Amino acid sequence: MISCNKKPAAFIAALTSLLIAGPVLASTFTGKVDGFRFSTGATPVRASVYISAPTDCSGGQFYSYENAGSGLGQLWTNALSQALLHGRQVFIQGNGICDSFGFEGVIFIDLR
Repeated sequence: MISCNKKPAAFIAALTSLLIAGPVLASTFTGKVDGFRFSTGATPVRASVYISAPTDCSGGQFYSYENAGSGLGQLWTNALSQALLHGRQVFIQGNGICDSFGFEGVIFIDLR
């Protein structure tokens, strides 16, 4: 008699559905950036974007991202700085993941 253990298959199916679902609880923001906080003691440099509405995380009104001084992070920092300087609206898509400070991470940013 052949016995099949269904637990590994059920676990893999559940894990796959979670990975495919994406950031279900991620917040979004459309509006003007109110300010920045840079954490220079962190490596790489971390930027936190202050906005006028709360995210889904406990840290209040902040989205954050790493590598603020290089690559994609630097592009986001420059774009958000210009939006703040010129009073332009932005759209921020959160990733639904709250860091140890209670700030939500970022998937992408659009300038409006």
